[in-house]
Amino acid sequence: MRISGTAFMIALGAMLSVTTIGTSFAGEGKDAIAERKALMRLQGAAAGAIKAAIDSKDAARLKQVEGAARALAFSSRAIPTMFPKGSDSMAGETKALDKIWADPAGFKKSADTMGALATTLADALKEGDAAKAMAAFGALGKDGCGGCHGSYQSK
Repeated sequence: MRISGTAFMIALGAMLSVTTIGTSFAGEGKDAIAERKALMRLQGAAAGAIKAAIDSKDAARLKQVEGAARALAFSSRAIPTMFPKGSDSMAGETKALDKIWADPAGFKKSADTMGALATTLADALKEGDAAKAMAAFGALGKDGCGGCHGSYQSK
């Protein structure tokens, strides 16, 4: 699936307009699970659009997906709020590990790291430098997305 930076921003904006980031944002139980899966799908689509632009090595195309990277940075702030108590595997199908609720500070720190790395990526995309963007994209995947998925998600 390909999604432009603009389309991603519109979809993410619509989803996040429900409430202000930083407050409890997810529903309860199964609803929270469905909402966070939707956010992760949007984030994955944004990452796919960014990767396609980087692979093109076209500076103009890189600049076009800067907004998608900024949306990843912004949406990372919502992640910790999307795992309320009661939205674990007892509520429905989820790969979320109990460690999320046992270590909320560590989980938030991982989401914050993702946000910082996505901002670094956005800055590289804005410059139109494919090599710099690829390095930043790799760091985001490994230490941003991978930081949470490696520690807080079952395989």
